[in-house]
Amino acid sequence: MRDGQLNDLVGSLYDAALRPACWPTALKNVADALEAQLGVLMAVDLSTGRATVLQSSPVDVPERVALFGTKHVMNPWTAAALRDPLGIVARTSELVPESEFVLSEFYADCLEPLGLYHAMGANLFNEDGLFGAFSFMRLRSLGPYSDETLAQLRPLVPHFARALRVQCRLAEADLQRAAALEAIDHLGVGTVFVNAHGRVIFTNRDAEVALAQADGLRLLEGELVAASPDESATLRDAVREAALAGSQQQDHAGRAFAFSRPSGKPSWRALVAPLRDAHLQAVPGHAGAVVFITDPAATRLPSAEHIAQSFGLTPAEARVAALLARGSGIPAVAEALGVSVNTVRTHVARVFEKTATERQAELVALLLSTLPARS
Repeated sequence: MRDGQLNDLVGSLYDAALRPACWPTALKNVADALEAQLGVLMAVDLSTGRATVLQSSPVDVPERVALFGTKHVMNPWTAAALRDPLGIVARTSELVPESEFVLSEFYADCLEPLGLYHAMGANLFNEDGLFGAFSFMRLRSLGPYSDETLAQLRPLVPHFARALRVQCRLAEADLQRAAALEAIDHLGVGTVFVNAHGRVIFTNRDAEVALAQADGLRLLEGELVAASPDESATLRDAVREAALAGSQQQDHAGRAFAFSRPSGKPSWRALVAPLRDAHLQAVPGHAGAVVFITDPAATRLPSAEHIAQSFGLTPAEARVAALLARGSGIPAVAEALGVSVNTVRTHVARVFEKTATERQAELVALLLSTLPARS
């Protein structure tokens, strides 16, 4: 294998790790270089025995490839390979006697129909309950792999291991992201992620419905704006302030606003708060602030009674928490309840302590995501 060809194959592995649709081509290129007909890259969850065939090079009978994931536990190579050191390329004939191999259900169901017989592979990693491995298989008529062919494959082993790790971690990150966005969609309140310049990064379903009305709050060339220039300027300032506080990991409880609606309906309530996740701040242009948008006349919110029962709050504390959930600021809460601002601050501190939150944005998210709602 020439150096240029090796470099091209290595590059294709990392391209595939970032773009999974490229795995079939990457594996086929390696298989062609080794005079193999099939390449399989697998990740096995050792706690459940479940295997994922991340990708494999195309074969004439693709449904046979799917069997590799369900039949791998019957594969005599798998049990023998688990005992092998990591990173060592070996022929499967060195792991399992051929007489035992040809009698296995795995051979009968997965390999024999495709004419595959000889194989070589390596264990890539065995960590955090996840086992990674690859193998390349060829027709019986081509004979077993030579020592020279095994030597050609060895330089690729560490790159296969890294690429598969990247693939698994990206898949896990995608799953976590999907779960987080699904949870945000069920908050019951409009949620908008924006960067420090006010450009919208993400909106959940409730926010999309609210902004589609173009009644006071709307999207203008990708930016969240209000009905009047003054209100829009106030919103931009609040976003920049929140994003700066988040990037510097400063305490910032969020700022609450009321934004007028040309239709004459009750003003939108909005809470602008920082996103303090250091990982988010490390990505240029990524979300730096979150804007919660509620319609006092239509938003479904937990009642003060539900809040009190769920978190052990006093009636006064629960009333304060319920108003905070509507996006009201501390002065507005004090006015609504007919008490002093200092009294409200005392209640807020106790609410934070009892709900294990530290700022209004966290409290709003907790209340809206965990409690039954009412109109």
